Amino acid sequence: MINLFEEVQISKRSHKSLVKKLNNSYLKQFDIKTNPKPMNILLNCVLDQTLLHVKNNSNIQRLIAFFGLAITSFDDQVKAICFQHLFKRLKSTLKHVRQRVCQLIEEFLRSLSELGIEIDCNLLSELSLNLLTRLRDKVPTVRAAAVNALIHLQDPNDKNDSVIGGLLELLRIESAVTVRNAVVKVISLCEITK
Repeated sequence: MINLFEEVQISKRSHKSLVKKLNNSYLKQFDIKTNPKPMNILLNCVLDQTLLHVKNNSNIQRLIAFFGLAITSFDDQVKAICFQHLFKRLKSTLKHVRQRVCQLIEEFLRSLSELGIEIDCNLLSELSLNLLTRLRDKVPTVRAAAVNALIHLQDPNDKNDSVIGGLLELLRIESAVTVRNAVVKVISLCEITK
C-alpha cells in the first residue's frame, strides 16, 4: 500500500487505475462490515497524515484529489464511514485540516459530477449542512474552500435553496476579498441571484 500512495503523489493521470488497485488489492481482501481495521488504517494513518500536513504542495493536492476520487468508488457503507470521519475533521481546531477537508469534499463532488454518479440524498444533505457551517469559519481560507465545494451542491431551480441562500448571505457580510471573489465565481445565476 505504501507503493500505491507513492505513485499517487507522482501524477494525477494514474489516479483512476490506482483507485482500482486500492479497491482490488487492499480493500476487497477485507469485509469492512466485520473488520473495519483496514479502513481505519486508511483513514487514521494515511488520510489524517495528509490532512495534517501544514504546507500546501502538489503532492498533498494530488493525495487530496486521489482520496476524493477513491471515495466515489466505495460502496455506500464505506462512503458513510469516510464522511463521518471527515465531518469530525471539519470540527478540528487546526485551520489547515478544516481547509483540506473542504478541498477533499470538493474533489469528491467534482469526481461524482465527472463520472455521472449519483449519491444518497441524506449524504448530500449532510455535506451541504457541514459545508454551510464552514461558511461561518473564523479563517477566510477555510470559508473560501467551503465556497468552492458548495458549487456542486447548488440547485438554481429551487427558490429556497439553502446553499445559494448561504452564499448570498456570506457575500453580504464577508469582509475578506478572496472569499467574496470565490462566492462570485461559483454562485449560480438564477432568479434569486439576479
